[in-house]
Amino acid sequence: KPGKFHTTLKKRVDDYFKENNIDPKVDYWMFFRYALFLFLCFFSYILTIYFHNNLLLVVPIAAGYGFFGALVAMTCTHDASHFAITHRPWVWKMVGSVHDLVHGSSMFTWRHQHVLAHHLYTNIDGADPDIVTASGDAADIRRIKWSQKWLSRYFYQHIYIPFLYCVLGIKTRLQDFGILYRMRNSAVRLNRPSASQWAVFIAGKCIHVTYRFIIPAFF
Repeated sequence: KPGKFHTTLKKRVDDYFKENNIDPKVDYWMFFRYALFLFLCFFSYILTIYFHNNLLLVVPIAAGYGFFGALVAMTCTHDASHFAITHRPWVWKMVGSVHDLVHGSSMFTWRHQHVLAHHLYTNIDGADPDIVTASGDAADIRRIKWSQKWLSRYFYQHIYIPFLYCVLGIKTRLQDFGILYRMRNSAVRLNRPSASQWAVFIAGKCIHVTYRFIIPAFF
């Protein structure tokens, strides 16, 4: 049951939008930001191909490519997963498909993990898939919750974890296959994907492999 703070805050936010005649799901600046971040993402990708022989240029450009890709995920993907863009489901699906077609990560599995699990069971050990670690007494590479056994190496995790997070994207993209095969992400069961969701999933993986591996191989 929601607490008094939650209900009071929610009421005040809802009242603000009503009193000022503002639709919280309709802001055309959002679409400008989506287009801008997507453009910068693709533009920086093209620059990494063009300047691939210049290490001093391609490294900061690649960092920018990663930064703009993260912005795309934090806007397009996140907003669509919460159905926060207009009141039209087809818009949610279209914008959400960017996660598959641009990032190569499944919007279908992300929506189950983020909306149906993380936001309902935030930081609840055994229910929130965002805080899953090695089970039992097995040592995990990082310590993010009190229930994990303390190891001396965790004292230095603020040093080595940022470098490991750089390859987290590889794990999440491969993890999609296992989640769909099991139809489960940690304690969360997935609904069976429709034919269109399968099509977006497969297309997204194929496009990702094409522009991340095949196209650069020709340069």
